[in-house]
Amino acid sequence: IYPDPGEWWLEWDWQGIEARMFTAYTGDDEDMEVFRLGQNIHEFTAIKYLFEWAPDLQPGDKFTFASDWKGSKDERYTRAKNFRYGVLQYGQDERPILVMPGIEKLGLDRQTLLVRARRFLQARPRAVAWKARIFQTCQEDKVARTFMGARRKLFGDADQRAKEGLNHMIQGSVSNLMAWCLIAITKAYPAGSLILNKHDGAILAFPEERATERSS
Repeated sequence: IYPDPGEWWLEWDWQGIEARMFTAYTGDDEDMEVFRLGQNIHEFTAIKYLFEWAPDLQPGDKFTFASDWKGSKDERYTRAKNFRYGVLQYGQDERPILVMPGIEKLGLDRQTLLVRARRFLQARPRAVAWKARIFQTCQEDKVARTFMGARRKLFGDADQRAKEGLNHMIQGSVSNLMAWCLIAITKAYPAGSLILNKHDGAILAFPEERATERSS
């Protein structure tokens, strides 16, 4: 799809927004530094932890990729994202790595996968401790809130409440932040209209006569 005649579109996509939100909640030192330096969190995860191409890599170091690395379009990049989200962010231990979609394509045996996932978790004690507190709180209180205060009541067994509560805190916070941004933009520029709202991005349309304001 394209802008109608006389329109221009504002489009954006938040890179790694769930990883950023999780890191903001947990205060993990290494991930905070990776984001502060503007490095790609999923590439860092792939290089240091999942594939161990550079196991001593530190934030700010130059990334060293495999010779056939294709960037964000590389299937291994997708596996690294799943590794971070499935093991660190939403998993309760290292075992989710064994059931990640496409993990068998990496050619790594089960024990190697578990060892690398365990090392990843051990390198993030603050994140692991924060997640354990959130799981317990969600199980006991049966309610979760985003950082902007949106509440979700939790049902099901204890494990289901823990999982859904954490999901709400991360994904619900992203949704709250997107809504806040869209409201702020449309208040400032009421002539705009929403074309597409995604979880981590959006497209808005504006009259062409407002184009001079794009750089302001």
